[in-house]
Amino acid sequence: MPLRILCTGALLIVGCYDSHALFGSAPGRDAEPRPGLDAGPFPRPEGGPFPFDGGPFPPEGGPFPGDAATRDGGPFPRPDGGPLPRDAGPPRDAGPPRDAGPRRDAGRPSVALRFERSDTLVVADDPTLDLTRAYTFEMWVRPHPSGGDGSIAVKGDRASDRFMFGMAMRGDEVVVGWGRSGARREVAMTITRGIWTHVAMVVEALDDTTARLAALRNGVVVAEATFPNDLSEATNDVPLVFGIGYQGDLDEMRLWRFARTPAAIAGVMSMRVSGALPGLEAYWSLDERGQLALDRTLHGHDAVLGLLTMPDSADPTWILDGAI
Repeated sequence: MPLRILCTGALLIVGCYDSHALFGSAPGRDAEPRPGLDAGPFPRPEGGPFPFDGGPFPPEGGPFPGDAATRDGGPFPRPDGGPLPRDAGPPRDAGPPRDAGPRRDAGRPSVALRFERSDTLVVADDPTLDLTRAYTFEMWVRPHPSGGDGSIAVKGDRASDRFMFGMAMRGDEVVVGWGRSGARREVAMTITRGIWTHVAMVVEALDDTTARLAALRNGVVVAEATFPNDLSEATNDVPLVFGIGYQGDLDEMRLWRFARTPAAIAGVMSMRVSGALPGLEAYWSLDERGQLALDRTLHGHDAVLGLLTMPDSADPTWILDGAI
């Protein structure tokens, strides 16, 4: 994909996102939007200030054209204790991949990205990122001990009020979910600031009317809820953006096209994985230390640091103190 397209997408995102507004206030409920924190002016391409207006923080989950609901190799329990039906066909979690191994090689530093409030990492929009039936979004996070609230990752459009998915810091909680037309589908998990924590959100359509959302901390489900299945209505045509208003570090971001089990997530969350694994749609391992964060799946979802394809003031910083 030409870099000038990525650059243009990065400049346009400031008109699509509310950077620091948060999800609603209560895990597992459709909450009223909450105002966020103002990080100061964010420049328009023509040089004028674009004030953050403190609207709702957007989560969501969108469609993948022609994608059938897929599940891994074990039931993911319903809140009422009953197993979900299993879909035939791949992809399935069959345990750690054979090519998986410790990420920290001897003599090799562990690289990650550090974000200040005005820093961003931008992935251009692509139809393959719109997942309508099931997906898993996971990463390592280390919020700054004195940092405020902000967006860890979001793919959403404020103009149409449709948000495919999002992760946000709210106090000492990571809030995850999706939303559309003012309705927020979210749950939250508490984490400790200043230390690396693995967080994941798992979304799955149970049927045409109900969808399930789970939040996992270090491979364990700590919050879950069922919501109306409006995943297909939440899709949008805007970039995926990491770090708007977020203060802290990110590492090893992975997006899967199916609902992974807690055991499968825990099995490889601290390990290096192959970008060729079935169902892995995007994988930003953050090892480059350049102006691009490459998608290790070779699907072309490379991310650009900051607002330009050359160094600028919105670039996050490469650090040698990664999670794994």
